[in-house]
Amino acid sequence: MKIKIALQKEGKQLKPVKFKIQGKALVKAVKAGYLGLGTSYEPIYIDNFVFLGDYEFPTIGGDTKISISLEPGKKDKGKEQEGLQLICCKVKNVGKSHNDAPGSILEGHWQEIFDFDSENKLITSVPDGALYIAPDHTGKCQITTCKKVGDSYLAYSMLFSLTVNYGKRDLRTYYFILDPVVEISSNR
Repeated sequence: MKIKIALQKEGKQLKPVKFKIQGKALVKAVKAGYLGLGTSYEPIYIDNFVFLGDYEFPTIGGDTKISISLEPGKKDKGKEQEGLQLICCKVKNVGKSHNDAPGSILEGHWQEIFDFDSENKLITSVPDGALYIAPDHTGKCQITTCKKVGDSYLAYSMLFSLTVNYGKRDLRTYYFILDPVVEISSNR
């Protein structure tokens, strides 16, 4: 399975970033050991099960549509893919210039970075300053940066679930999280 991050700028699809999740090794580790609770409240961090390669995530510019999804890998079309679901993406501004400013966690600061309608029920800003993006009907978390954005460093988390089969009727759904950092800037 893979996490796919697609970027679209001015109608042009840029080369997507794909992070391979070592699905078989993850399922094996979950079945054989205690990696954590694996609940939606306390998900299992999967950094050790994700292959990033030598790819460095690009700086995201203004007026760019970001789309995050899960997709099965070519070799992973087995039972490990059943019950695989993207639950949500969470974004936090971790930049010093943002966090050192007074009143920086107020809801309005996200409209300076992302272009979204506050009535959009798939995107929610919460009191601790985080922004949550739910997947749409296609299973993708999507948001667009503003045309002009200042420099920001954002930590984003991808929460997804996977149902693991322990036997005929013994299924357990685990929740997993991955949380890299990305730079958003108009200065490319």
